[in-house]
Amino acid sequence: MNNFEDIFSIKIFRKQIDVDVVTKIKQEMNLCCDDDIYSLMQGNTFNQQNQPVFSDPNFEEDFLEKNKINSLREEALKNCYEYLNEYDASGSNSLTFQKSWVCFCPRDCWGHSHNHPESLIAGVYYFKTNNSKGNLRLWSPLQFKKGVSHIKYDIEPEEGTMVLFPGWMYHEILTNTGEETRVSIAFQVAW
Repeated sequence: MNNFEDIFSIKIFRKQIDVDVVTKIKQEMNLCCDDDIYSLMQGNTFNQQNQPVFSDPNFEEDFLEKNKINSLREEALKNCYEYLNEYDASGSNSLTFQKSWVCFCPRDCWGHSHNHPESLIAGVYYFKTNNSKGNLRLWSPLQFKKGVSHIKYDIEPEEGTMVLFPGWMYHEILTNTGEETRVSIAFQVAW
């Protein structure tokens, strides 16, 4: 007789977005920043602690709504519902964006471990990677395993890919060892 039951399986969602949608996202992003994505840094510069630079350093805005990046908003919501369907959790509730922002991660940049406990789903879309390094690291809430102090899962950034995971899950950005600045769009979704 087996005395163990697997009761809390945690799933993440990772999808390479359709090329036609990726093209629309690029067009909308170029319109909002006059073909210069780096203009979104709003005078913020790469700081000495090697932390990312954000389009909204206070995390108060919904970048996608403010700049009418509708194709990415629609794709993200569609994928969030698909993600929740995997858990039989979508029901009749409608999802809304809480916040979204652009993240610029130059060479030697890294992001500290954090979570978004006020969100149902946290997500990231890799807009421009230029083969940059610096994986997204997700941490398991199960902080024990024989011989290992933490259980982690790394995802390599790939241009045009969206990743979704529970908002409560701790995650971080490993150091970008590539020469190019990686640009991603992060977002939080709730009921």
